[in-house]
Amino acid sequence: MLRADHVIVEFEPQTRIEGDIQQLSQDFPVTEFHRIVNGEKAVRTNEDNLVVFDGVGFASEDFTALVFLRDLIKKTECI
Repeated sequence: MLRADHVIVEFEPQTRIEGDIQQLSQDFPVTEFHRIVNGEKAVRTNEDNLVVFDGVGFASEDFTALVFLRDLIKKTECI
């Protein structure tokens, strides 16, 4: 976690209690997933960025994240 350039969470207050980031300081920076999906924040600014997703079990967001990532991958593939 500490080596990651960005840590993405579903809902910060819950992840601070139940997620892997609960072991880190309260001021450890994270980005909520909805901010990325809505285009408010870009977290991977170059190919070397290490991005970690700390999910705590919102099934609908897990599914949405997978669909979002699948679609991004499809856009980058030359099919």
